[in-house]
Amino acid sequence: MSTESTPIVAGTPAPAPTAGGTRLPDGVHLFDFEAPSPDDVAAGHAVTTAFRAIADIDGEYVVELFGNTDLQGSADVQVRALADRSSVEHRYTIAARGPVAEDLAARGVTTLPAVVPAGQDDPTPAVADVVAYVTYDFDLLDNTSTFSVEITVRTADRRQGIGAALWDHAVEEGRARGRTIVQAWVDHAVPTADEPTLTPTKSEGEIPVDVTARFVQARDLVLEQVERHSVLTTAGRKAEWESALAEAMSRAADTDEVVTWDGYTPEQDLEHMAVLMRRMSTDVPLGGLDWDEEEWDAKRVRTAEEVSLGSGRRARLTTAIRDTTTGSLVAFSQLVIPLGTNAAWQNETLVMREHRGRRLGTIVKLVNQLALLERYPDAERIHTWNAFENSYMLDVNHAVGFELVSLAGAWQGRLV
Repeated sequence: MSTESTPIVAGTPAPAPTAGGTRLPDGVHLFDFEAPSPDDVAAGHAVTTAFRAIADIDGEYVVELFGNTDLQGSADVQVRALADRSSVEHRYTIAARGPVAEDLAARGVTTLPAVVPAGQDDPTPAVADVVAYVTYDFDLLDNTSTFSVEITVRTADRRQGIGAALWDHAVEEGRARGRTIVQAWVDHAVPTADEPTLTPTKSEGEIPVDVTARFVQARDLVLEQVERHSVLTTAGRKAEWESALAEAMSRAADTDEVVTWDGYTPEQDLEHMAVLMRRMSTDVPLGGLDWDEEEWDAKRVRTAEEVSLGSGRRARLTTAIRDTTTGSLVAFSQLVIPLGTNAAWQNETLVMREHRGRRLGTIVKLVNQLALLERYPDAERIHTWNAFENSYMLDVNHAVGFELVSLAGAWQGRLV
């Protein structure tokens, strides 16, 4: 779904499966992570080395693909997500080798702690001994027939069946929870002129038929949507953005009021934001993806903000348009900056269908970007993701300076 954010998936072809599933290389074992309680996280328990390896693998992968660590996961953020059960159940499974993994497997251990109390020995494999991981998410409030899977394998350990074994493990977990639809977002490079490509079944765009495409195709997933991943550099853009904003504001109505906040939504606007978030599940392009309308209320908005800001986001910058005739918010755009990075991620951007045609999307984006420059001048880049068929938002992004860097394919399959 085009919410201007995307996860990473990396996989590799596997050897022939055995009767019990995909064959793992000798000495490689799978381990699930036990979800810590929120109290354990709040108490400052230490994140174990094996769980920290997930962020290390992320870093290796994003540098390979993008040349920087802007999109690298953070172990502290990931462990908070693992502990949270407000709307999504996050699960992680790793593949590990080495003496600790061998000892754990010999003793029949299949689940590891993600955190341990300060001063307690860490019983998990070392960072370097963790060669791959899968994260699989189960929505708890909406879309309870679907789940999503993301796999990343270290470069040196690909094409050995590890990714395939992790996929099989995640799918069995999905089946055990009664899920019937699996979805995966996969990163792809922009195809070259002579490279074979694949197009979605019901939407626009194309991806190269690369190793990750072949991996998910071999598991009977179908490409249902393609998003453009674009990046905007912020240096030296202030005057340009101010000029573009003045032009866009000339198209707005007298009843369009711009409001901006950093952090939590003001209490009086929580219900308005709930309406906008519900419309995010119906008003954005979905291609051929199965996605039901989400139910949002003021409590859910606040809980989502508490999870985001409590899990390592140093900024959550929102600009919205208020229709002064009704007091309602009719458009918004949101930027977040994770801890430990100088890059911002564009989260949701939406203009309600009945309020389009007045440049409101351009206005909320430009105001938010100018606020980013003022409040977080160290933010060097902004990342955004948009469906190919979302021509309106792509035009807005092009006008403010975003440039294409990669593609993301949305794949979907049905469990039988």
